[in-house]
Amino acid sequence: MQFQRYKTKYTGLSYLNSSEGNTEVFVSSDQMPEMSNTRQVSTDFLGNFGFIPKIINYRSMKISITCFFCLITYAVFSQDSKTVNYGDFTAAVGSNQGSVSVDYFHLWKLGKAQKIEIGFGGRFTSYFGSSQYYSSAPASLAGDENKSDSLLLQSPQVNALNLAINLGYRISPRFGVGFNIDAVGFSFGGEKEGTYINGNQGQTTSAKPTSFNILLVGNNDQGSLNSEFYIRYFFKEKLAVKLAYQYLFTEYTTETKVQQLPEPNDRFRNKASLFSLGITKQF
Repeated sequence: MQFQRYKTKYTGLSYLNSSEGNTEVFVSSDQMPEMSNTRQVSTDFLGNFGFIPKIINYRSMKISITCFFCLITYAVFSQDSKTVNYGDFTAAVGSNQGSVSVDYFHLWKLGKAQKIEIGFGGRFTSYFGSSQYYSSAPASLAGDENKSDSLLLQSPQVNALNLAINLGYRISPRFGVGFNIDAVGFSFGGEKEGTYINGNQGQTTSAKPTSFNILLVGNNDQGSLNSEFYIRYFFKEKLAVKLAYQYLFTEYTTETKVQQLPEPNDRFRNKASLFSLGITKQF
């Protein structure tokens, strides 16, 4: 099967090394050798320095996780700390994709004014999309267009149930801001037929949502994970409207390791940037 028309979804990631994302690139078969050579030069140039951001991200994540659990431990054993519980229903939309989610968080209030809210809870997210491209998920392949292939799914749908962590700040009785992210859980959904794309070649395959979800470091993440930056406005004492930017990973595993080079791979990930509106109930 020959593919003459490609659509790239991620900024700076196209088959012609385009500097602009969300573009359509047309490639003829006689251009392929030149394109391959161009990509090889890019790989050689970055190869010696590509490990630096990975080390920084890894160390930053370790520090962040350690600090979070230290704060949780302090909150649990602090005699002065109070608790608050929030439940949310959220709907999010993006480019030909969206999600709905329900979550519940148990938070400890820290600080002299007890405006810092930190804790954990659970979240169920249901994602749906249309004509979405998934790229190679393993850290050794992700982010490098010379190594990453694509999986095109016409109607992806993933359900994820995860434990999540939350860090918030209550600015005033009316306003609150914060961040939350899924940590570990599982996903489920129906099998989907899609097209695996490698350069100008494609083949039909089937895939299911990756079952196990876990937050690790950057591209080391596995499965489907949701995260939010949010602001809440309490129009009543215990009812609020929530506006959020949602960054949602969904992942599919193909029935066989359809990608063989530079290494066998059957996991493909979509990264969705969504804007969401929700309702919050304080308990």
